[in-house]
Amino acid sequence: MQGSDCIRVRFTDATVYPEFVSYYLLTDAVKMKINNSAVGSTMASMNIDILGDIDIILPDYEEQKRVALILGTIDKKISNNNQINDYLAYHSLMVA
Repeated sequence: MQGSDCIRVRFTDATVYPEFVSYYLLTDAVKMKINNSAVGSTMASMNIDILGDIDIILPDYEEQKRVALILGTIDKKISNNNQINDYLAYHSLMVA
């Protein structure tokens, strides 16, 4: 995650699949928790304490990997479909 500052998260525990945690942090529940905890009057920002307060539910490593790979495949499919839609929209303007 990056705002006006950047917080780098690295896992030293071999039982954590980083892509799984990345997807976990993108869930609506986690984003809401971060937004509700963000500090700052002009621009809300996150700090290490806020990030440290997020409880992450970790299944076993193989399950984390399986979930992350499935979600990654879905993200790639969405991206490809969006590219196709943009291409078709562009070409429909050329024909019209």
